[in-house]
Amino acid sequence: PGPTSRWRLSVAVADRPGLLATTAAVAAVQGLSVLQARAATWVGLGLALQRVDVVPVGRHLTGEPDWLEVGQALRGAFADNPKTRSEFMEHIGPVTRTLL
Repeated sequence: PGPTSRWRLSVAVADRPGLLATTAAVAAVQGLSVLQARAATWVGLGLALQRVDVVPVGRHLTGEPDWLEVGQALRGAFADNPKTRSEFMEHIGPVTRTLL
């Protein structure tokens, strides 16, 4: 990992308006800039899946982001929605990321 590293962040969460904007905002606060995003939703299940490609900026220019911190920040941002406090949230695993 270095200043040109690019990661793919996968997020599965209960669907809601502004979900992609929230993910991008959390990424920015964590020192990540979104380069590309794809999302799919399953309306009947109320589920959304996002694939967000990010690069480090600012304080993360010289190393890999703290993915545990990124995951906690995402969970915190989604926890304000009553739908995400459901049993579904208990089954979400760790944040996944792939170095591209």
